[in-house]
Amino acid sequence: GASVFWSGAATLLGGEVRAARQVTGSFAVVNVAGLPAVPVYLYNQLVAYTNQQGRALLPELLPYEVNRVNIEPVELPLDTSIGARTLTVTPRYRSGVVVRFPVERVRGGTFRLVTPEGAPVPPGTLVRFMCLEFPVTYDGVTYVTGFDHGTAGSAQWSGKRCSFRLEPPPMDDPLPDMGTVICRSLPGMERNP
Repeated sequence: GASVFWSGAATLLGGEVRAARQVTGSFAVVNVAGLPAVPVYLYNQLVAYTNQQGRALLPELLPYEVNRVNIEPVELPLDTSIGARTLTVTPRYRSGVVVRFPVERVRGGTFRLVTPEGAPVPPGTLVRFMCLEFPVTYDGVTYVTGFDHGTAGSAQWSGKRCSFRLEPPPMDDPLPDMGTVICRSLPGMERNP
């Protein structure tokens, strides 16, 4: 004779069926914006990693109590922004909840902005790029977000204005440095003698 013993569970939550160890209590499916291999913590203890779809199953949550689930910003890719690193959930007994972390890809990049004469745009200048404003730092260095394709921007300081265009960033670099970019004079921009 032969006998087979199988123990486990299948969960259906957030539109996904998952196989898991036996679920005797409450559980959660964590969603981290489609990012794979992100460590997920329960009360600051590592309990899971997200799969290729950016999801992880947490099988042992306490029912009717506050469960603190967190991820660490330093363990996310450079081109992401996180709205909250810790979320709390209070599931019912033997039921599941979906925990969605407010993470989004921001696709940032840096460049050095200079005038047509080659002088760096002054620190504190505001650059308008992708309907947002970003400050210029020392030596014309500027950091912008929302940079996923080639687009134009402008800068304005002390009654002077100029415009520039950034080429599309390389797709394999999460934080590209686009080098030196010339900001061309716009009408009303004073030229240096």
